[in-house]
Amino acid sequence: METNVENQNLSEIAIKNSGYSLAGTLIYKFGGLIFTILIARLLLPELFGVYALVLSLITVLMTFTNLGVNETSLRYISDALGKRDNKKARSYFRYLLKLKTLLVVFVILIILLFSKFLSYNIYNKPLLFYPLIFSCLFIIAESFKGFIGQLFLATKNLKPIPFLELLHQTAKISFSILAILILSSEFKVAGLFFALALAGFIHLFLFILIIYKKNKFLFIGKKESIDKKESTNIWDLWESPAFPWSFLVQ
Repeated sequence: METNVENQNLSEIAIKNSGYSLAGTLIYKFGGLIFTILIARLLLPELFGVYALVLSLITVLMTFTNLGVNETSLRYISDALGKRDNKKARSYFRYLLKLKTLLVVFVILIILLFSKFLSYNIYNKPLLFYPLIFSCLFIIAESFKGFIGQLFLATKNLKPIPFLELLHQTAKISFSILAILILSSEFKVAGLFFALALAGFIHLFLFILIIYKKNKFLFIGKKESIDKKESTNIWDLWESPAFPWSFLVQ
């Protein structure tokens, strides 16, 4: 009888979380569509081309800030929480957070070192330089947001996601429009990436605040030694499944 009740509760949680995930995805997609239309109209073809080029470059580079770390954290933290081993979950979280930080720092250094060369020598577009520099802030916000966002999945709590995504899309659109309107042409695209980063950091702060409020044990307490070879297994990094709520890492 207890098993049936537990299975029923798990089914209800799964159904509700699927609904929250779908709502968050729809808000993300719809907000992204509105954002793209508005930005394209405000920047005009030349500056929008610069924005699109920088976005393409950092999208490629951002793959190296993950390399499966997000998915690996979800797998091992979920497994530890399922076994009610909070100390081990905390240990995996801290270890993989350090690994994530190293990857982000590496990518940021690459951009800072080569942004001028790419702008002036490869693409012959000086307007690329400042947007590439400010995109570093965007990369930091989005990379850590993707990592922390996995904790909502690991703790099976997607209820806050639609509201948080709505706030994020609203802030992203508002800050971006303001930056484009008040800055000169030379700094419009750079200001746009700063606005995106600012919205991302606010989103990240809310992620951390909610996770900390409900799961303080992930942040506070002693850790134990873990099998680092196991948690960074190459098969985990490259053959991790694709999740339907992947908008969390966008």
